[in-house]
Amino acid sequence: MRKVLLFMLFFAALSAMGAVQFNETTRYRLVCKKFGAGGIGIGAYHGSTALVYYDIYARAATEDAWWYIRKNGNGYTFQNAASGQYLYHESTREEQVAKGLRLCNAVTSDSVRWRLISKDSFFEISNKAVPSQYINCRTDGSYLVGTYYNVDDNGLFEIFDEQGRQVKDDEQPETLRTPLSGYVDMFRLNNKDLVYDSLSGSFFFSARKRYRDGRDFSAAVTLSAQPGVTLSLDGQELSDGGTITIHGIDCGKTYPIVVSRNGSVVASVPLQMTFLPIVEMNVSSTNQNSYTRGSIRVTDPGVTGYDSLYVAGFRIRGASATNYQKKSYAVKLYDANGESKDVEFLGKRSDNNWILDAMVIDKACMRNRLSTDLWKDIHTEPYYAQFEKKKIRPYTRGEFVEVFLNGAYHGLYCMTEKIDRQQLRLKKSEGDTIHSLLYKSGQWSYEVLFGHELGYPSSTGRKPAYYSNNYDSWREWELKYPDLKKGEKIDWGPLYNAINFCATASDVEFDYGIESYLDLPVLRDYYLFLDLLFAYDNDGKNMYYALYDLQKNNGQKLTIVPWDLDATWGRSWDGTNREQGDPTADWSVVRRAYTGGLTYYNRLEQSPYHNWSQMLANRYSELRLSKKIDADSLVARITEYATLFSDSRADQREGSYWAMYHGGIQKDVEYMKKWIKARVSALDRKYNFDPTTSGLRQVSDKPYVSAAGGTGCIIFSSSAPQMVQIYTIDGRLYRTVRLTQSVETVSGIPAGLYLTAGQKVLVQ
Repeated sequence: MRKVLLFMLFFAALSAMGAVQFNETTRYRLVCKKFGAGGIGIGAYHGSTALVYYDIYARAATEDAWWYIRKNGNGYTFQNAASGQYLYHESTREEQVAKGLRLCNAVTSDSVRWRLISKDSFFEISNKAVPSQYINCRTDGSYLVGTYYNVDDNGLFEIFDEQGRQVKDDEQPETLRTPLSGYVDMFRLNNKDLVYDSLSGSFFFSARKRYRDGRDFSAAVTLSAQPGVTLSLDGQELSDGGTITIHGIDCGKTYPIVVSRNGSVVASVPLQMTFLPIVEMNVSSTNQNSYTRGSIRVTDPGVTGYDSLYVAGFRIRGASATNYQKKSYAVKLYDANGESKDVEFLGKRSDNNWILDAMVIDKACMRNRLSTDLWKDIHTEPYYAQFEKKKIRPYTRGEFVEVFLNGAYHGLYCMTEKIDRQQLRLKKSEGDTIHSLLYKSGQWSYEVLFGHELGYPSSTGRKPAYYSNNYDSWREWELKYPDLKKGEKIDWGPLYNAINFCATASDVEFDYGIESYLDLPVLRDYYLFLDLLFAYDNDGKNMYYALYDLQKNNGQKLTIVPWDLDATWGRSWDGTNREQGDPTADWSVVRRAYTGGLTYYNRLEQSPYHNWSQMLANRYSELRLSKKIDADSLVARITEYATLFSDSRADQREGSYWAMYHGGIQKDVEYMKKWIKARVSALDRKYNFDPTTSGLRQVSDKPYVSAAGGTGCIIFSSSAPQMVQIYTIDGRLYRTVRLTQSVETVSGIPAGLYLTAGQKVLVQ
C-alpha cells in the first residue's frame, strides 16, 4: 500500500507536464486570462507597430488570430494561419515593436519551440531555449505580446479550436516518458536511477566529487530490457550485473546511450554527468501559504544503495525573494499515512523539514553557504552548552544540488537544514510548562532594533509595544517555537523584557545587567562576523534569538543565530553592490546611517565599562592568528565552490536557464575574491592587527576614523580620542569636533554634502 501511495503521488505531480494533444491540421486560438476574450495575432493585420499583437476582439474575419500548434521534438511550434510565420524568442527588446518575441519563417532551433505547462484550465508558455522566458501580454494599452520571466494572469492562456472546444491537459501518464520508454524497464548505475531532463532531452547522472581528479569511473549495471533490445553506453555494450567504465569523467561532454532492437538502432539519448547531488521535485503547483503534496527524491552519489522516492509537501519560502521567478522552497516529508517522516539527506541531520535555497539574488550562488560555514568556524558556543551533552549547531549545514522540477531541469540550489529547536538543542516544552523559546526577526521595527526607530541611532527610552500571547507574531517578530497553531502555550515575555531593558535601562543598569539578558560572547562574535561580511541587512532583521530553558538559571538569557546571509560579501539585499561595494567602509558607521543599528551594539560601543573596542580587537586578533578569519583561506573556500560548479558545468546550466540572475557566476566569484582581500586588510587596520608581527599593533599607530551621514547628523567611528574637522563641500570649515567615544553622533547639522575624515558625507 505504501508503494502504491508513493507512486500515485509521483505520477499525479507529473500529470502537469503531460503531452498535450493537438491536431496538426486544426487551427487554435490563444486567449489570455487577463482579458478573457480575443486572441494572439500579428500587429501588421491591425495597424499596430507590434510584431506580435493581442486582438482583444479576435474577429472571425481576422485570420491572424488562428495558429497551428504542432509537437516538434521536445516542444511545440506555433505557426500563424495567416502569415505562415512561427513565434520565436529573441532577447532584444524594441519599444512598441518587440520585447523578447518575434516571428520567423522556419523552425531552426529551440528558440522556435515552446513548452506548455498546465495550470488548471490554463497554460503557461515557456521557451524551450530559454525556459525562464514566458509569453505574456502587455497591460499598458499597447496590446504588444512579448516574453518575460514573471507569470501573472497576463501570462496564462486558454486554447480553443475553431469549434470553440477548449484544449486541456487531460493526459494522466503512468510514467514520465523518455527515449528509453518502451524498450527498457529498468536501467541503473550503481543502483542509482538516471534522471531525465525533458528540456535538453538527455539523462543526468551524479558522480562523487572524488572523480573530478580524472580517475576512472566504474559503475555496476542494473538492466532490464524488452526482448531483442540491447543497450550501449559510450560505445560499451551493457549487461545486467556487468560494469561500465568511463575513463576520466568530463561533465562538458555527453556520453551516448544507444538502444538497438534486433541489431538495428531504434533510439539514442545523451547522458550528462555532474558532480553535484540531484534533487527531483514533483509537484503540480506551489504557493506561499500552504504545503502542496508531491514527491521528492535526492540522488546522493556519496552513499551506496538506491535513493528512495518520498512523499513531500512543498511551499514557496522567503520574503522579498518570492518576487523573483526562481523560487526557494520549504520541504516537509511524510510517511504513507501522512505523518511526519525524518530522513537523513546528504550526510546532514535526520529530519522532516528541509530547505531548497534558490540563492536568487546572489550572483555567485554561494554567499549564504560561505557565510554559514564561516560562522560555524568562528562562533563561541552559546551560554547553555554546559548543560547539553549533544552537539549544538547554531548554524545550518547544506550542500549544493541541481534540481529537476517535474522532469525538467530547474537550476542550481543549496539544500540545507533548518534553524529550529532540534538544531539548537533547546529544551522541549512539556504541556503548559514552557522551557525553550525561539524568536525570529523580520523587517526592522522599534522592537526589532531593540529600542529605537528606524534611521535614528539613539533610543527614545520608551517601552516597546505590549504583546499578547494569543498571537504568534508581534511587531515584525515571529515565534518559531513553541507552535501556537498546534495548541502549545507561548510566551513573548523574555523577548519583551530584553528589548525593554536595552531601550530604557540607565547606563549603569545596562553595563551591569546586559549579560543577564543577552549572550555577550556570542554578540561579540556576531558583531565581528557582520563587520567582515558587511551585512547591514542582518543588523536586527534576519536573526534568530534562542532561549534555552526558562526553568533554569539564566532562564531569561537570549543567544543569537545568524540567518539569510545572501546580502553579504560586497552585495546588497537586491543583488547590487551599493554601500557594500566599498570593502574599506566602516560597517559600524554605515549600519548606523542606514538603520540606526541595534541598540545594544550602540550602547556597548559607547560604554567604557565593557571596553567594547578592545574586546573586539582582542577577539579579532585571536581569530586572525588561528586563521579562522583569513583572506587566503576564504578565497580558497570560494575557489573550491566555484571549481565544483565549473567542473560539474552546473554554472553553465544555471547561467543559461536563469540568465537574468546568474548569467555571470564565475565573474562574481572573482569580484568576491578581490572584495574579501580588501575587506580583511581594512579590518586589520580597524582592529589594529598587524599580520607581519602576528599580533595587535602598538597604540602609537595613527588613530583610525571614518564617518557616515545620517538624518541631521554625522556618525563617526574612531579607534582613539581625537579632533576632527567638518568642512562644507566648498572647503569652508564648518565645525571642529572632539571625539571621545568609539562611535559618536554629531547632531544639528543641516542637510547637505560635507568633507570630513578624508571622505564625502551626505547629511539628509
